[in-house]
Amino acid sequence: MDLNSIIQTLLNISILVGIVFIYSYLKYKFVLKNRILFGLLIGLGGIFTMMNPIVLPGGINVDTRMSLLFISGAFLGFMPTLIAAIVMLVFRFYQGGEALASGMVNTALIATIAMIWGHFRGEKLEKLSKSKMATEIISLAILTQLISVGVGIIFIGYNPIMTAVKKGWFSFFVLLPATSYFLMVEVMLAVKKYVFREKKYIEDIEYANNHDSLTGLYNRVYFDKFFFENQQKYPTIILGNVDGMTITNSTLGHFEGDNHLKIISNAILGSLDSPCEVFRWGGDEFLALCKHDSVSEIEELFKKVDVILDDSDLFIKPSVSFGYSIMSKNEFDLNRELKQCRQIMNKFKMEKGNTNRSQLLNSFEKILDEKEIESKEHSRNMSVLAERFGRILKLNKETINSLFLVARLHDLGKVGVDQAILNKTGKLNTEDWNAIKKHPEVGYRIVNNIEGLAIVSNAILHHHEKWDGSGYPGELKGDEIPYLARIISIVDTYDVITRGRIYKPALSHEEALSEIKRCSGTQFDPKLVETFFKIQFQV
Repeated sequence: MDLNSIIQTLLNISILVGIVFIYSYLKYKFVLKNRILFGLLIGLGGIFTMMNPIVLPGGINVDTRMSLLFISGAFLGFMPTLIAAIVMLVFRFYQGGEALASGMVNTALIATIAMIWGHFRGEKLEKLSKSKMATEIISLAILTQLISVGVGIIFIGYNPIMTAVKKGWFSFFVLLPATSYFLMVEVMLAVKKYVFREKKYIEDIEYANNHDSLTGLYNRVYFDKFFFENQQKYPTIILGNVDGMTITNSTLGHFEGDNHLKIISNAILGSLDSPCEVFRWGGDEFLALCKHDSVSEIEELFKKVDVILDDSDLFIKPSVSFGYSIMSKNEFDLNRELKQCRQIMNKFKMEKGNTNRSQLLNSFEKILDEKEIESKEHSRNMSVLAERFGRILKLNKETINSLFLVARLHDLGKVGVDQAILNKTGKLNTEDWNAIKKHPEVGYRIVNNIEGLAIVSNAILHHHEKWDGSGYPGELKGDEIPYLARIISIVDTYDVITRGRIYKPALSHEEALSEIKRCSGTQFDPKLVETFFKIQFQV
């Protein structure tokens, strides 16, 4: 085989690889729609190969148009293969020559086989492993060459064809089929891998643009695109606001707050997904567009969310208040609809306010009970003693109720302190004390964000202040300290001394009173200490 034949062989292979590359890239990137265009592309490739044939000994010309037809049959289907065959037949007729009949019959026969093969194997071929795909394609390549030999013998004659085959068998049956088809497999799979990776990258960016990163729900950016295209399909807009989200974040931390949001979003999605599209509207708000236009159906959806959330095993039971608006098809204003949603949502919040408050308090007290061994007993003792102290001070009923709440909730902020520090049996170091000294501020944030309890938040914040100004967190002095905080400070100290701590044994009632008296005017309000001693017989 001379140098020119080798060059022509490589040129044919290059044409094959180039067409396969173009086909693969466009197919996997854009979803193949215009099969006529690809048929013309394959036909044009066939013309290039016929213009640059491989010249075998004896003057026999061969090319790779048959390979192109098999590619078309396998991966493109009937129509592109038929178009490619017609283009090649027209050009072969235009070329003319002694082998015209042989070339025309060969092209028509191979195109027919390719279309039949593609019909039965096309979709299955790409699902094969790379090795199986290569084996099948190489086998078919050899088959096309054998068919070409048979057609040549019929139309040209046995002797000239067999002479050419004997001298050029390596190129005819090994080099051309193996190299070209192996490259087709490699190029096709490489392009597929590259385009799929590129496609996934684009899809990931699009997903990030349209979805909330925390919950996976659609975001407000996508809402703007979706809503005005689908308004007529979704007559109802629902707005949901998470109850107590600020408290959860400020006490248990944003990690736990994020966990709440994920659970809530899953509950909303699980309840509303079928008839609705759900969006993360803001920090602690969710929005849904629903196909329901019946109030009873809408409120039934809310109940489904509540049932799912009630089954959660979180310390603070997640809760959501919903509002809704059934939109008019003729007159629509998003701001107006959202305003109506908020009005209904706020009404629901007020109706279940006491229930939510009770659930929140119970949740926080449960957390504290599990973290600090003496918490429940300490809180109970203080509540009883504080109420008695309040009566001796002749406080009105409302103030005594507030004092009772301060006694119950004064250490609530310890939910934010590490359990190991709260139950440490040895001496606390500076770092431990700094952590514990933050609990009045945490307690203040919790209580201040619970409706109806803000009235006692300042007393909780300052219950560790001292009369001489050496307390924390504000270093308030004398009458600057809230009155209820001054009362609770005495009650707290008495109970701690008489009940003891993990790191300190309990003292007697008399020893406790002696300590309180010693600290009168420095730690405690002297007048309150004097009154406290009047109830010692009741303790």
